[in-house]
Amino acid sequence: MVREYELVYLVDPALESEKVTNLNEEIKKIIEKDGSIVKFEEWGKKTLSFSVRKANEGLYFFNLFKGDSKILTALNKKLPLEQDLLRYLIVKKE
Repeated sequence: MVREYELVYLVDPALESEKVTNLNEEIKKIIEKDGSIVKFEEWGKKTLSFSVRKANEGLYFFNLFKGDSKILTALNKKLPLEQDLLRYLIVKKE
């Protein structure tokens, strides 16, 4: 069943722009393998309310995508292993 999901993730701001681009491309490939990206936004660098892995700032990215549970499985396998990813959240839209 195709559903709509939101993915917000936080990247270490000390990361080189090339590595950030590569990370975004990897996530895009995972989503587009079994679904489609509706919207992608770069929210920019924001100050965190608390320190995450000794970082006080982070680069925020937003993905709105459509797909089935295969995408969620793939993302939940890949994203926790990413060293440069500080946090992520996937939410099913109503």
